[in-house]
Amino acid sequence: MPAIDNTNKDILNNIQIDFPIHPRPYKIIADKLGLSED
Repeated sequence: MPAIDNTNKDILNNIQIDFPIHPRPYKIIADKLGLSED
């Protein structure tokens, strides 16, 4: 199994620990991590 990079690790941690209840939850997570929603 390949190692997970830090960006994906941060995304997974945010989804598992504090998934936002919002119409666009992935935008909230992306903004928090400085990423695009895509």
